[in-house]
Amino acid sequence: MANFSEGENLLWGYYLQNVAETRFDSSEPHPVYQTLRQISDQFAEWFVVTTNVDSLFERNGFDPQRVYSPQGDYGLGQCRKPCTPDTWPSKPWIDNLLPKVDRNTQLLADQDLPRCPNCGGPTFFNVRCAHWFVEEPWKKGRRNWEHWLAHNRTNNIVSIDIGSGFNTHPCG
Repeated sequence: MANFSEGENLLWGYYLQNVAETRFDSSEPHPVYQTLRQISDQFAEWFVVTTNVDSLFERNGFDPQRVYSPQGDYGLGQCRKPCTPDTWPSKPWIDNLLPKVDRNTQLLADQDLPRCPNCGGPTFFNVRCAHWFVEEPWKKGRRNWEHWLAHNRTNNIVSIDIGSGFNTHPCG
């Protein structure tokens, strides 16, 4: 969870590097996700609800129509007010701002802090970490999941939970 009390300069210095590594650096298939996909391919009916914000399911060949990510995705940015329900790709932030992070202090200068293209206010990644989380990009995934649940209500369902934390509330 983002800790804005430490200051946006340090927060962005950390998150730019973290998101670059966890969301964008690897184009190689991940062996764990490849194994999970092979298991899911053995079943006609499957659906993934993930609290990961790194898009690793989609990046490893899972059908995006069968993945719901209620915690969001580091691949999107949003206004923190929010002045709009719109989100936008965060990769340009990473590419543009990461080289500007001071390697000695891990701070991003005030003039480099990303701003909302609509209102000029503060921004962050579209991840569920505060009341200002923009739900819009995830509504279709939620509907797909609810449809899948309704369609499979009389079937036996296997649920695998790997490491959810107490901040996780995909049903809420």
